Formats: sequence, C-alpha cells, structure tokens
Amino acid sequence: MITGVAKRMAEQFFSAVDKELSEPNVVAAVTPAVRNSWIPAESRPLLVGAAGGGALTLLGVWIGYLLGRRR
Repeated sequence: MITGVAKRMAEQFFSAVDKELSEPNVVAAVTPAVRNSWIPAESRPLLVGAAGGGALTLLGVWIGYLLGRRR
C-alpha cells in the first residue's frame, strides 16, 4: 500500500515539475509598495514574530516571578 502511494506522489510531483518547466513563466504585475513606513514590508513578519516571542517571554518571566515570590 505504501509503495502505491509513494509512486502516485512521485508521479504527481514530477508532473508538476515538468509543467512548471515547460510552460512559460508568467509574472503578475506587481504594484509598487507604499514607502510610507520605515519598516520594509519583507521584514514585518519577522519583527511581529520577534515582538510576540519577546512579549510571551516577558509574560513567562513575570508569572515565574509572581509564583516564586509566594514561597
């Protein structure tokens, strides 16, 4: 059963790769990014993740402090 599934997945993969390589590459029109921000749009997800992780870390430290103080 696993062999059949693996063969089918391999066929799908290689047909998709062949399709990508044989068809012309069509690039969609890209609207220019609004440059009214000092943070580049490409780095926003990274900064949001870092800020969220930092906030969660500080929350954990604060909760640990409160729990440790009770003893």
